[in-house]
Amino acid sequence: MKLLIVDDSSVVRRAIERDLESGEIKEVDQAATGEEAVKLYTAKLHDVVTLDITMPGMDGFQVIGHIRQQATLKELPIFVMTGKTLTEQELAILGKDTQAFFHKGKPWQQQLIAEINRVIQGRRAKAAGQR
Repeated sequence: MKLLIVDDSSVVRRAIERDLESGEIKEVDQAATGEEAVKLYTAKLHDVVTLDITMPGMDGFQVIGHIRQQATLKELPIFVMTGKTLTEQELAILGKDTQAFFHKGKPWQQQLIAEINRVIQGRRAKAAGQR
């Protein structure tokens, strides 16, 4: 499985990678900006994306919109982390276009890891059923 971590904090990116390195994730790419993320997922298929909402330049909502416009990426699991207080409209977008979102002000890392592992297990089971 290939993971793309998008966050302007190198500390957060390293923590997520460290927490997932012993599991099913075999390859990790990191992006510090939305623009970098677009270049990475356009050049290479990823199985899962973790995405910060508040970043300089292209924010997480713009990245989500860009991903969901791509026919081949409509089902790409996106997990959002944010420290931002979200509006009802933003919550609706995340509820529709992402698998889950986590507030950075609360204990979110273990929950994020559990959700990513759940998606990976579901994809594995689905692939095994198609054989």
